Amino acid sequence: MSYVDFWWDQVPAGAGLLEKLAEAIRQRSSVLLDTSELCWKGELIARVRRLVTAIDHTLPWVMLDASRCPEGYSPPALLMESCIGPNEVYTTDPLRLRELRKTPACVWVQNIPDAQQDVWQETAVRLSRERSGMMLILELPGRGEDVQSPGCISLGCSCSRFDLYYFALLQLSNRQLDEMMIEYAATLCTEIAGGDPCRCGELCVQVNRLLADPSEVCAELLSADVLRQAVSRAQIRSINPLIDVGRVQLVDLVKATVEEYLPFEDNFKINVDRAGKVELRHLVYLRDNKGLRIEEELNGILDVMHRARNRIAHLHILSYEEINRLFTALRRLEAICGAREGMQ
Repeated sequence: MSYVDFWWDQVPAGAGLLEKLAEAIRQRSSVLLDTSELCWKGELIARVRRLVTAIDHTLPWVMLDASRCPEGYSPPALLMESCIGPNEVYTTDPLRLRELRKTPACVWVQNIPDAQQDVWQETAVRLSRERSGMMLILELPGRGEDVQSPGCISLGCSCSRFDLYYFALLQLSNRQLDEMMIEYAATLCTEIAGGDPCRCGELCVQVNRLLADPSEVCAELLSADVLRQAVSRAQIRSINPLIDVGRVQLVDLVKATVEEYLPFEDNFKINVDRAGKVELRHLVYLRDNKGLRIEEELNGILDVMHRARNRIAHLHILSYEEINRLFTALRRLEAICGAREGMQ
């Protein structure tokens, strides 16, 4: 399955748009489609055409390029000529919609000149209001999905950050990456894509290169500063929560020893009176200054986690090697916790 199929079949933004278009076809309601953020338009048109056939195989499908409208033709006249056939009567009386009301068809209208958008929208409204057998799907980039017209359905092609993240996860699920790296990679692709599904899909295809060196892959996409901010956001959103899970696990492993030092006041004048409030920096401080005893392997894990946490907190970027080292430490910590739970 290609990443374009993932978008239209499984991601809420893509699959949801198709479902709304399918409902419009069932109701024969014209659609005002804001295509300003549309990706893979050709695939969408192909899928809508298949929907028309599946819902009503008797309904003709017509693709109409409004930019080729001869001078002096109004939208109804062009529709008549495209759906019924050339006839001088239609062109001399372009506002008459009687013949159109009798003609069932699903007409996708693209490349509508700015000066004609209002007229096309009015035509769609009149056809829908008069319960015509003809429905229009008008490409109206920039009109916004909140624009309401009686009898018509207004739809947009925008997507949320969750849509992009889920899209990336679907693509990366069959890659030879562990769960932590997949989560980070999906977040990284989402942040760098900046709301663009096409870019997100392309980044996922070359995810191994992206993880190793984002600047090499994105040199022509983003400035160095914007890229750095995107990578920093990805590490804050994806890696920081993993470190915090590891912190809880590590504190639980050394809880009995740590509680001997409670309560204490840290260098920020915060009173730490229970194990659940102990941070990585507290463990390092107690170990280095108060004699807290930690097993050698857990000491190494603590140092890796503490360094990564500090670098992310100060908006430094972790290298691919540092991320791999951190994830290895977190996986080992999880294994230690699992083994000790099994012994209890």
